[in-house]
Amino acid sequence: AAVEVLPAKDGAWPEAPPRDRGGRFKGYRLDEKGRPTFTWTLAGLTVSESIGPAAAEGGRPVVRRTLSVAGTPPSGVALLRAAVGGRIDEEPGAWWRVDGNWRLRLGGDVAAPVVTDAGGGRKQLRAEIRLGGGGTATIVEDLSW
Repeated sequence: AAVEVLPAKDGAWPEAPPRDRGGRFKGYRLDEKGRPTFTWTLAGLTVSESIGPAAAEGGRPVVRRTLSVAGTPPSGVALLRAAVGGRIDEEPGAWWRVDGNWRLRLGGDVAAPVVTDAGGGRKQLRAEIRLGGGGTATIVEDLSW
């Protein structure tokens, strides 16, 4: 899962599928253009996720992934894992390049992303989700190649 609740910011990402840890798919709805928004729950959080086009940047196509997170985890830290790869490099304009192929940029209610060890020679890009006073956050992830 892209969103997890861990005991600490640097905790190991679970290997077991979310379903085996209480996560549940709650269905999807379509917007007026027929684009789906998927909803699922895990560890006291409800996550809604949609993907759609965004304005091209520098002649490169951009796809926007928007995650809406609501709830309060019973304990721990809510985190977003935006990418996993052999190499993750920071680039100008708040972009991150993964394995030299594709790029991503995070915005919204997240702390500054950090690269951590994912084990097995892999890296991961994580960011703490900043759940507001009402227990809600919106995260925007731009993907480009």
